[in-house]
Amino acid sequence: MRSVIINQPATYPARPVHGALVSGFVSVHLERSVFPAKYLSTLQEMDYRVDLDAHEVRDQPELLFRELHTLLGLRRRLVDTLWESEQWNLMEVVVTGTDRLHHFLWDAYEDENHPHHADFLDYYRAVDSFVGEIHDRFAATDSANNFFVLSDHGFCGTHTEVNVNTVLADNGQLVFTGTDADSLESISERASAFALDPARIYVHRRGRYPRGSVSDTGTAQLKRELSETFLALTDPDGRPVIRHVFDGDDVYSGPQASKGPDLLLVPHNGFDLKGRLGATDIFAERRLQGMHTWDDAFFITLRPDLMRVSGDFTLVEIPGQILESLDVQ
Repeated sequence: MRSVIINQPATYPARPVHGALVSGFVSVHLERSVFPAKYLSTLQEMDYRVDLDAHEVRDQPELLFRELHTLLGLRRRLVDTLWESEQWNLMEVVVTGTDRLHHFLWDAYEDENHPHHADFLDYYRAVDSFVGEIHDRFAATDSANNFFVLSDHGFCGTHTEVNVNTVLADNGQLVFTGTDADSLESISERASAFALDPARIYVHRRGRYPRGSVSDTGTAQLKRELSETFLALTDPDGRPVIRHVFDGDDVYSGPQASKGPDLLLVPHNGFDLKGRLGATDIFAERRLQGMHTWDDAFFITLRPDLMRVSGDFTLVEIPGQILESLDVQ
């Protein structure tokens, strides 16, 4: 079977696939973002771009909307090209513009009096039209029901940033070798834990990191202490920050599981967790208006016969649903 994959994050550099692949976020060079290479000239001719410049548009709403519509138009043109030029069984196209819009201008959605409220809705209408066009193309084939729409996370507005590593430092669990407190390479052997974006906590284990000092036997106790610390964390207004703490042992499996984080923090809506190093204050003003949420992603299918999952439905179950629609067991 052959696949056409357009704008899929975490596929850079584009690797050989049975079909065609154009990488998504984060892609550095267009030349390494496409397979097979014969499509590179096509992308160059249409001035194809993978993403917008976040630093350039975040404080310029008019430019943000122009860029969003331009990128959506490029996705449409690429779908048109590959739909006809490739013999495919599975086509996937990812729209990342809604993610960028939510991060930078969520307030425009919630506030009907916001100067860009109408622009926000107009972009959604454009995305809806794009999705509708693809649906209609499926409806004209024998695979009318094999059409799916899904997201990898939800969104909500923000009001406060939370520096996770500052919590660890204030509790004596993150220590640096000198005054340089903004580099992972400066973490001391006296440190017992550190965090990476957005809220992944790693125990500073002996044998896993160059200066790691926590033994395997001490890891379980430390994880309990860290969980209690974060679940008890409140902001200056007394609002609890952390909604849930997941243990990595409970959520990861497979041969690479040991490389994953030891704990995962899930905040209450509105708190934007950050893994930056060197911040002096736990709480800071927000820099993004919207943030990801973990429990309200969606999956839409026109094939109710595939929806056989009872109870909670999770992202990891979706590939099986799609494969079943292709008669792949």
